[in-house]
Amino acid sequence: MKRVICLGSYQGSDEAAWRLADALLARPEALGEFEVMCCASPAQLTALCAGTAVLVVIDATPDLAPGCVRRLSEAELAERVSCSSHGVDLLTALGVARALGDLPPRVAILGLGVDGGAPEQWATLCLPAVLAELEKI
Repeated sequence: MKRVICLGSYQGSDEAAWRLADALLARPEALGEFEVMCCASPAQLTALCAGTAVLVVIDATPDLAPGCVRRLSEAELAERVSCSSHGVDLLTALGVARALGDLPPRVAILGLGVDGGAPEQWATLCLPAVLAELEKI
């Protein structure tokens, strides 16, 4: 199974990933084999990635240019100051999933550049680039 997990909340620009999930679900023909889910906390990732062959995590990233969609490595996440509003940062959650044997062999992390504005605006702007990244995976 291939799964996209949109990490976010209903707080400000952090909602962009959830609006992106809505936009992805509205285009099932473009998703192929991917299942799309929303997640409110990286702490929930372990349960959500168990049994998957491919995992794509999408999260708003404050240090990317607005509208930018970029694949991030775990090494890049490690270099950043943790700024998660979710209580547990993404890198820690991936490490726990790996230690438990639940992390799939293929993982991609997509950062969304957002900067204020309406989350729906960022979802619409980022959708084509996210779909292009999913085609590569």
